[in-house]
Amino acid sequence: MWIFLKGGFFSIVQHRDKPGILLVRGRNPEHFESVFPDVKLINMVTADYPWRAEISHSVVARIIAEQTYEIDYTNFKLDIDANEPALYDAMIDVWRIMFQYGEPYR
Repeated sequence: MWIFLKGGFFSIVQHRDKPGILLVRGRNPEHFESVFPDVKLINMVTADYPWRAEISHSVVARIIAEQTYEIDYTNFKLDIDANEPALYDAMIDVWRIMFQYGEPYR
């Protein structure tokens, strides 16, 4: 699962060796501090996603549910943190590509 939150971007997958544990992966450790502040971060410099944390399904589900309940914006694009311009630009690029993808289905 790829997920964009106000606090950052994550790739979340099942851990290969640990049932019940998700591997939450990211590119910026500050995103973990914002969304998953209590996790132990693992740094794998050569990996596609160099920052990761092993987190139980229930904790990830709870935090994502909390993020959902905290939605107070009417337009996500307008509420993305402008303090991190590179993340904003990346999110807008993804939005633009997905907009183009959806055009044939209008």
